[in-house]
Amino acid sequence: MCGIVGYSGFNDDSLLLRMNDIQTHRGPDDSGKFWDSENAVGLAMRRLSIVDIAGGRQPISNKDGSVVLVFNGEIFNAPDLRSELEGKGHLFVTDHSDTEVILRLYEESGLDTPRKLNGMFAFVIYDKRKKLLFGARDPFGIKPLYLHQHSRGIAWASELKSLRILPSFSLDLDPVAVEQYLGLQYIPQERTIFSCARKLRPGHAFVYKLDDRSLTVNRYYDLNFGKEKESRICAADYSTVIRGRFSEAVKRWSQSDVPIACSLSGGVDSAVIVACLARDGQKVRTYTLGYTSPADDQINELEEARQVARMYGTDHHEIVLDVDELINALPDMVWHLDEPYGGGLPSWYVFKEIAKDVKVSMTGVGGDELFSNYNKFYGLETQDRFAVALRLNEHFPPVAVGASLLSKTIRGAKSFRGRKGCDDEIRSLQREADAPEFWRHPFGISYPTAHGRGFNERVSVNAAKGLSEGRKALNRTFQEYAGERFRDRCVAVDFNNQLPDEFLQMTDRFSMAFSLEARTPFLDKDFVEYVLNIPAECRLTPRKPKSLLKDAFESWLPPDYTKLRKKGFVIPMARWLRGPLRKQAEELFSETSLTRGGWVRRDFHKAYFKPFIDGQTDLTETLWTVFMFRLWEESILR
Repeated sequence: MCGIVGYSGFNDDSLLLRMNDIQTHRGPDDSGKFWDSENAVGLAMRRLSIVDIAGGRQPISNKDGSVVLVFNGEIFNAPDLRSELEGKGHLFVTDHSDTEVILRLYEESGLDTPRKLNGMFAFVIYDKRKKLLFGARDPFGIKPLYLHQHSRGIAWASELKSLRILPSFSLDLDPVAVEQYLGLQYIPQERTIFSCARKLRPGHAFVYKLDDRSLTVNRYYDLNFGKEKESRICAADYSTVIRGRFSEAVKRWSQSDVPIACSLSGGVDSAVIVACLARDGQKVRTYTLGYTSPADDQINELEEARQVARMYGTDHHEIVLDVDELINALPDMVWHLDEPYGGGLPSWYVFKEIAKDVKVSMTGVGGDELFSNYNKFYGLETQDRFAVALRLNEHFPPVAVGASLLSKTIRGAKSFRGRKGCDDEIRSLQREADAPEFWRHPFGISYPTAHGRGFNERVSVNAAKGLSEGRKALNRTFQEYAGERFRDRCVAVDFNNQLPDEFLQMTDRFSMAFSLEARTPFLDKDFVEYVLNIPAECRLTPRKPKSLLKDAFESWLPPDYTKLRKKGFVIPMARWLRGPLRKQAEELFSETSLTRGGWVRRDFHKAYFKPFIDGQTDLTETLWTVFMFRLWEESILR
């Protein structure tokens, strides 16, 4: 695991060193750099040594130095690929480096290389003979890769903070990305908060040709859903096969030359990972976060985690803190995240404690999306209901994420000036702001007739409203999968948006802040492909969320464990904003501060925060989202 950076077009390799140094937290064990002064191309990396500690240094090049690679991640089918390549005559100089496997695979397969990899990765290859740069990101977006195209070339990095070192980088914000954040609490798809940088999306690769400075981005991987159209009863052998296949995935993802731990919540996902590790004969270290205040009992999962730890005799660690301690870490979180984020925060402390003991930890991220939890399908009990919802799509867009309340907070004119088409966008925002109705709570995802008890009325849908920018982005994904079944289209929305751009982004930044590699075995490519090929009506059961996974592992977990209600973590936003964060919020929402920022209306304090403090309104999530945006804006841009 590491962080990678590089660029073309700057005749100065000192920039490369500065870009690399600012991401030292991603790889404190080692660093390396390659510089081609003839073509002004540089690659560098920071290394967290986990596989082939002695022989896995980077950048790595072939024998004649014509192909050079920097790589962030782990390739879990590397042993099989290595054997296959050796059979074709490729000679390896390292003992078992997965980095060298990518290099040799590129020599064999060229631009098809990423299609053959199973793991978590982002890499960039410099092919001096062909005068091109080739990069790719793993199918589900576990590892990040940002691109910045400038007038003389291109630059890339694992984190935006590295790109900001470059003289060509502008801190101008992307107004659409701001709108997307205000609607979703994260920024989806290819946009970033900065106009001059883009994310390489999951399952995508890029080719940059040095001669004509052309950039091409293509999708090399897409979700493959089962094509069976007839409904059928789930066969009993699904449980057996899922249990076996996931056990194999966990074993693959536990390849390491250093010890591995596991984040253990009170949920099923992390529990089954622990079960698989222990049954494979591994001594497992587990870590659970708990809270001291009786007021937080509803989110405390210590006892549930203890059941699993006792069952498998793990080396169990409990991290017990007052929820308010999270406030002290907010500045560090904001710096590491690079972009505004309004979602969950507690994993920061879990990763911080795990990193004191090990370099690698397993996490259950991806399990909910793969087996479709979050109560998105509550009430959708028959195929006919799905068909009705699908037919309503043109009149009632299926992915409803409201942002129109927060659209009223956007000023934006200063940033829009001089940009083609911006006048129309401003008028559109003004029309939306003047509309008599809006979504009151702009967060969460809901589908037609599908949002129920699990959303706690977080989403109020008004079908007559125009789409917000966030809602448009999610709706684009839904339309891209128009040929799939309705349930599968909803899964595709999760896999292409919230999973990579919120949950995996946060997991990567918070774990790497402490030089810890977080592995997500639910996103093993082979396992994902198997599960998504199970017929949708068998895989997704509204009345019993995640039934396939629970049935598969019920006998491997404590009695009735799969029947426990998932608690999750809800930040006490209202208490914080009215209490320990009130003074800071007053400053961030002051007219002077908002005028300086220019993105939030100057009377925001009077119009929204004061009524909230006085108990006249309860727009908690609205205020929290704007608070986190303003905190990011003042911390990063000032």
